[in-house]
Amino acid sequence: MAKSKSKKGDELLLYVTERVVEFANTPRSVRKEARSHRPVKEPWSVRWFGMLPLSIKIWRNSRHK
Repeated sequence: MAKSKSKKGDELLLYVTERVVEFANTPRSVRKEARSHRPVKEPWSVRWFGMLPLSIKIWRNSRHK
């Protein structure tokens, strides 16, 4: 079992090392541009409850008119 644990650790170390080297070799401007193109997070109410808050809001607004 010690061999498999060591093998997994080696794989993890190799993966982390590859990611760090890839990060270090990428120009700062490219990294900054990639960060600016991240998708916008939806509001927490949508993330937690789906479309329910929106449907209640639409229903409430239609009743007040």
